Amino acid sequence: GTGWGSLPSGWFAVHVEWMALGFMLQFPLSIAYWILPKFGARRGREKLAALGLVLLNAGLLLTPFQPGGPGRWLEGLGCGLFFLALWRRIKPPSPFLTG
Repeated sequence: GTGWGSLPSGWFAVHVEWMALGFMLQFPLSIAYWILPKFGARRGREKLAALGLVLLNAGLLLTPFQPGGPGRWLEGLGCGLFFLALWRRIKPPSPFLTG
């Protein structure tokens, strides 16, 4: 929007960053955390997954204000840690289901 009530144009990049990575990335990550099978009483390495999400969100806060800075590294590291936390929950399909 360009009306009187809209934000300055510099905030558009921040809005896109936070919507694209803040919502559109964290939504499938949370679905993966919920839908992958739980073996035992826990959902994998929960503290590592939580650390990954904390780093992802810290990177989200830093990136729009420091383009090319440490924010992108924190986002990538956070996604990597989250992936490692869930890796043990990914199992091959049953031989009966593969046909």
